[in-house]
Amino acid sequence: MPGLRVRGGEPGPSPDSARKAARAAVSPPIEVTTPVRPRLPEGSLIAQAGQILPQAIHDARDQGLTWTQIGELLNTTAATAARRYRNKP
Repeated sequence: MPGLRVRGGEPGPSPDSARKAARAAVSPPIEVTTPVRPRLPEGSLIAQAGQILPQAIHDARDQGLTWTQIGELLNTTAATAARRYRNKP
């Protein structure tokens, strides 16, 4: 494919040089890390909810709610809700 020409008759880059340029333009891979959750003030409403939510979910399970229903209420999946709250009283 040497001698490829672009519009206007000028020679274009060779496929190898185009590949090398594309590789050089790619930024280094992004490191994936676990997000850090900020500490909440002890008396904040969110901190209080975090303390009572496991018991409320346990009570909901005792009353017959499914993990799917609980997940919908928490705006998450059934699997995530179960994983987070299954063994918490």
